[in-house]
Amino acid sequence: MLRPRVDMSNVDMAELIPESLAHVSIFEKIVNEEDVLLRFRYENGREDMLRIRRYVPATLFGYVLGLYAGDGTKRPSYVKTRFEFVNSDPRKIIAVISLLEMLGVSRKEIRPRLQIRLGLNEPISKVRDLERKWSILLKIPITQFRKPSIRWGIAGSRSKLGTLSVRVYKVLLVDLFAFWENSILSSLLISPPPQGQGSPGNASSAGSKPVLRPT
Repeated sequence: MLRPRVDMSNVDMAELIPESLAHVSIFEKIVNEEDVLLRFRYENGREDMLRIRRYVPATLFGYVLGLYAGDGTKRPSYVKTRFEFVNSDPRKIIAVISLLEMLGVSRKEIRPRLQIRLGLNEPISKVRDLERKWSILLKIPITQFRKPSIRWGIAGSRSKLGTLSVRVYKVLLVDLFAFWENSILSSLLISPPPQGQGSPGNASSAGSKPVLRPT
């Protein structure tokens, strides 16, 4: 069960890195005072390394993990090379990028993509204007942006900036987020409810432990 050490302000990432993940094996973990060096091996035998910050703000880690659980792109097993998060709120995008940087991801590795629905009478130049705005907000050169996704019709986006996809091609990152999400969800499901409280509408279940059944 995943029980990271939390000092009310930071999470110790050294305790959140398992030796084996879905598509990556970590064969060396060097824990320093300020960072953690990971040496890992892909399924094809290729080796790589990543240096992450050891202590991450607990609020940021929990917030971004929640965002990823809701809006992160879950790829099928045969497409396992990219981490992707999609949202229209710049604050949420910035929060995700902030955590990615702490996890050793450079902004040079981030590949944004604008998704926008334009009205029939709106100029195509609006797309480039929006990309420039996102580029300034995220401090990512517009040359790193992927080809935008444009739909024509009735403008349906609630955001004036459109929706942005943030993509990073790192297998380790995909596996780590999946591991953290699954571990935390599992720990919540197997934890007993507060003393004297049972399932809603079932007084006889007070104090009982919920059963985690396979689906």
